[in-house]
Amino acid sequence: GWKIYLDEKFDGTTMKFTTYEGVGYYPWTLNSQYKYAVATSYISSSKTNNNAESWLLSPSFDFSNDSIATISFDYVIRYCESGKAAEHHTLMICSNFEGDPDDATWEKIDFGAAENTTDWTLTKTGDITIPQKYMGEKAVTLAFFYKGTETKAGTFEIDNVIVKAMEGANNGGNSGG
Repeated sequence: GWKIYLDEKFDGTTMKFTTYEGVGYYPWTLNSQYKYAVATSYISSSKTNNNAESWLLSPSFDFSNDSIATISFDYVIRYCESGKAAEHHTLMICSNFEGDPDDATWEKIDFGAAENTTDWTLTKTGDITIPQKYMGEKAVTLAFFYKGTETKAGTFEIDNVIVKAMEGANNGGNSGG
């Protein structure tokens, strides 16, 4: 059966993810009132958009004995630059993260990122299969990446993140070592 590696509902005052600010000072934060993680570089008091790059990084997962793994989550993307939802709000994966996202080799995982133009209703992704080449790896990190610009700084909200895997023979990754 499936084993759950991560079930993050962002419903407390702490979260299992860590944050990293690449550009600007607009980190992912935990919204304790509505219970989700959020990134934005729009400042409502001054009505300004700001350049920002911010990472929400998962704990490391050991998929060395797994044949398949998935991630699912709920999200809202609002007020982003037209046509840039999938570019400025991404799900990333790597197997060589050691503290600085700029030093790791990231790959995008498409989750169908689309701007919700009418309200703040969460979109459920359903199970997204993690690329097979990461099965067999001992230190896999998933991350949500946010990018805001001076032209348009959208909002990216994440909730109910579940990472699960099924043990079994795998034919990808690097099981040695």
